[in-house]
Amino acid sequence: MMIENGFMAGLYRLSEWIMRLAYVNILWLLFIVVGGIIFGMGPATAGLFAVTRKMVMGADEISVFHIFWGTYRKDFKRSNIVFLIIVSMGVLLYMDHRFFQLQEGFIIYLLRYFILGLFLVYFLVLLFIFPLFVHYQMKIIHYFRSAVIFVIMQPLVTILMVLSCYVIYEMFLFLPGLIPFFGGSLFSYLLMRLAYMSFRKMEARKENQRQVVEEA
Repeated sequence: MMIENGFMAGLYRLSEWIMRLAYVNILWLLFIVVGGIIFGMGPATAGLFAVTRKMVMGADEISVFHIFWGTYRKDFKRSNIVFLIIVSMGVLLYMDHRFFQLQEGFIIYLLRYFILGLFLVYFLVLLFIFPLFVHYQMKIIHYFRSAVIFVIMQPLVTILMVLSCYVIYEMFLFLPGLIPFFGGSLFSYLLMRLAYMSFRKMEARKENQRQVVEEA
């Protein structure tokens, strides 16, 4: 009976977890449209990560809509600025890449690979931006600086993030019918879970350093 109760409790928690991910994904898509797509993408993604952050932190009872809408409304301007910076950086890198593709010469050849390297850094930094945005309150430019620091200081977590994204991508190619229900939320949940591990490690390291300084 205890085994059966434990199994049923676990099954209930799993179904609740799946339903939350599906619900917040639908909210994410809906509020992207509500914001006119361009101005909806940033705040809707912030709301998505705010919900998955609460899930990752182990909150038993959460109001998905309340957390999502509160973040969407409160951080509408700031999240749009972050999103605008992300898009601008991506467009600039793409234009540089296209420009150097049309040029010839050894230096140009090296610059092509330099731009490709910047693309890689850009992608890795993006993995941390919204987890940082919903977890910490800081100046907007500091989110990008902190993301670079986490990429450098937590290489294993960064690699796990990339692998997780690849696995989810392959899964959606095999089961495209899941995309409307989990296309954003599953990425968000796994990225937030891995990022939260990094945040706790860094916070613990800072706390240890602070204690050493106080004891000295």
